[in-house]
Amino acid sequence: MDFTFSSEQELVRDTFARFSDEQIAPQAAALDEAHQFPMEIFRKLGELGFFAMRYPEEVGGVDADLQTFCLGLTEISRGSLSVAGCAAMQSLMGTKFLQMLANDEIQERLLKPALRGEKIGAICMTEPNAGSDLGAIATTAKKTKNGYLLNGQKTWITSAPVADFFTVFANAESAAGDEKKLTIFLVEKEFAGITVGRSIEKMGVWALPTSEVSFVDCFVPDSHRLSEEGDGEGPFAEIAGGNPYHYRSNGNRYRKSCTRRSRTLRRRTTAIWETAQSLSSSTNTSRGNGNRFRSSNSSGAVCCLASR
Repeated sequence: MDFTFSSEQELVRDTFARFSDEQIAPQAAALDEAHQFPMEIFRKLGELGFFAMRYPEEVGGVDADLQTFCLGLTEISRGSLSVAGCAAMQSLMGTKFLQMLANDEIQERLLKPALRGEKIGAICMTEPNAGSDLGAIATTAKKTKNGYLLNGQKTWITSAPVADFFTVFANAESAAGDEKKLTIFLVEKEFAGITVGRSIEKMGVWALPTSEVSFVDCFVPDSHRLSEEGDGEGPFAEIAGGNPYHYRSNGNRYRKSCTRRSRTLRRRTTAIWETAQSLSSSTNTSRGNGNRFRSSNSSGAVCCLASR
């Protein structure tokens, strides 16, 4: 088995290695000490296209494979685990359900900006008495005219204080109230009835905020019910299991998919390098002492992967 990285993968790795050396590591300690969400770095990662790496082209993504994504995330983690946590949540659980389940209007208004780093997503699954046990979730969603009323308490919600929208797991109640169906909803921060509560102190990764979130008669319109009633476990299993439905496709379709992804990634990573070289020629050399690449300022972004 050949474990050699492709030239495109090496380019992605090197791009985020430089960004980590120049933009993340120098301020990692200060961010954690201040318990401050790394908003400026977060926006720059969006400009670089990191959040869009695992998404298809039709929503502004790059359609990169998991290994390529992990190479970039590893370099970010080397600079700061807090920043890596923010980036991973935004790239995966915070936005993936919208890509899989949301309507076109929501994808245009929330998902695509989130993949550019302009909006922040969070997932509300864990509760005081329910961690990864979806069957123990107690948050309820009562059907009402044109929507649902959510009631319940969530905890350990990553990025909650800065999130623009929340993917919420709740039990839709039957009319008789004798049956609960696990369902996925989308709640925007402006909705009445949602409250971001106290921050939860952790032993580390302090720049990654974690808080409680509560829902008290929070009205969610029908358009924001992401899954069918009772079908909440299916999409979650697909994401947590590495998209098994895709890999069950027949061999020919999968090989065609890999070829298409390779061509797309090659085209876009070449654009990254060209843009990086252009930026490097117009800036001063880096400060050295551990920096692996030249060029000191990527505030204009090396390149937005999703824009090419």
